[in-house]
Amino acid sequence: MGDGRRLGRRVNVEQAVLGEEVGFDGIWAVEHHCLKWYAHMSAPEIFLAFVAGKTERIRIGHGVVCLPFNMNHPVKVAERISMLDILSKGRVEFGIGKGGTEQEAGAFETALDAIPAELEESARIIPRMWSEEEFSYQSERLAI
Repeated sequence: MGDGRRLGRRVNVEQAVLGEEVGFDGIWAVEHHCLKWYAHMSAPEIFLAFVAGKTERIRIGHGVVCLPFNMNHPVKVAERISMLDILSKGRVEFGIGKGGTEQEAGAFETALDAIPAELEESARIIPRMWSEEEFSYQSERLAI
């Protein structure tokens, strides 16, 4: 990886730390995959965990976690967000989305027309995983 990319990632962390120091309320990271010109962050929870370890107050947010099942299975999303919330001492904001392009969907063998239903289904069941003592779920698209 070239020096420019390493510098860019380090600067992002330094910007988040500075943001906390000057009074910003939050830092958000967006998930995208396989895009050449923008949003080069395929695993924002790793970046956000690193930022959480270097800060104390600033809220850390996913804006967005892509919820098509092949990109991010709902169980894994619930687990990852929970772990990040624990590590950050309750500072997580959770935003959801579908991924922005046919390129992203295609990389995960997801048909664009299937995404709205998967997004809606994940959005309904992930909060239940956090609040129910025991969780199971069955639909024509998903069984947990």
